[in-house]
Amino acid sequence: MEFQRLMELGECPIMFSSGEYGMVIRWDDIRNEIGVQIPGADNIKWVHASKITDCGNGALAVSEQRGE
Repeated sequence: MEFQRLMELGECPIMFSSGEYGMVIRWDDIRNEIGVQIPGADNIKWVHASKITDCGNGALAVSEQRGE
């Protein structure tokens, strides 16, 4: 997905292939990554824009987590 489009969507829900879900809360335009806060997690998960699919209606999905 294009990083610019992710910025336009703003804070929105996102689901990982593992079934975890979270909210997009950060953007890093240098690395083209978004930061996702998972409920109950201490750290933000960073995901590259190329791993994200727009499911429509402002919902996103991660096809593969960066670093895994």
